[in-house]
Amino acid sequence: MTSADYLEQKRRIREQAIDWVLTLEGNEPSRAELDRLERWLATDERHAAAFEQVRQLYGDTGKALLQEPEKTRKHIRSGRGKPAALVTVLIVCLGLLPFISEGLVYFQADRISATNELLSFNLADGSTLEMNAETALAEDFDDGRAIELLRGEIFLEVEKDPSRPFVVSAGAGRIEVLGTAFNVNRIGDWTEVTVTESTVRVTANGQSVLLTEGMRVRYDGDGNLEPVETVAEGTEASWRSGRLVFENRKLSWVVREIDRHLPGKLIVATDATANRLVSGSFDLGNPEQALEGFSEAFGLTYYRAGPLGGVIR
Repeated sequence: MTSADYLEQKRRIREQAIDWVLTLEGNEPSRAELDRLERWLATDERHAAAFEQVRQLYGDTGKALLQEPEKTRKHIRSGRGKPAALVTVLIVCLGLLPFISEGLVYFQADRISATNELLSFNLADGSTLEMNAETALAEDFDDGRAIELLRGEIFLEVEKDPSRPFVVSAGAGRIEVLGTAFNVNRIGDWTEVTVTESTVRVTANGQSVLLTEGMRVRYDGDGNLEPVETVAEGTEASWRSGRLVFENRKLSWVVREIDRHLPGKLIVATDATANRLVSGSFDLGNPEQALEGFSEAFGLTYYRAGPLGGVIR
């Protein structure tokens, strides 16, 4: 079994475990469903381990989040703090509930970084891995060299080994290298690959492109590749030095980058605002203060609702 096959099998088992937990929590299971679950658990010891992990995570996190909107609605009906109440409604309706599925991603991971936390590791093959905030990945170095980026952003300096290509799976695509330095960034359904040294091959939806130093490409959740772009000097993987540097980026993309360094969920209120192209530099050392200055510089209004997040409009 190849490394990519191993990670795919691991992902399928976890998805099946999630389906079983949600089925059992949502309805009174029939005898036939319980029999199918029993057979599934007995088929492979990994099934039982995955089921228990998801069950515990759902019990600790999912139910609490599902109960939160009702508490929030009661507070809003009291009429106190109109702007904050509006922010809370938007966050709960548009941003909070997806945390349930995002939380389930984390139990799949071998490595995780927290909000506003940057991590660096030496991998088993001698390669170097850097993780941006709110990143989760699974790895397999038993049968090859493979990483699955579940969410977030990573920078890799890959140790050269012609006999064992290094493979990164991210969303609907796959990145393959022998020895190079590159950045992989998952934002929503999109994945962006940027090369800072040597060459990588990006494959998605049956199409492949070769990227060399200073080039990047994006693909969506269906694996549709966008045209290759040249990266503005100084913007590639700038998060590694504690700054977010961007040029002619959609505001929605920049906000998702900033969101990793703040508690809660940032939301852009309108499509017109989200699609604005912006350029600038953002200090990740004090993201809250920088976000206020960022909003003012672009003529925007930023509302904060405590740990739940905020809205930009």
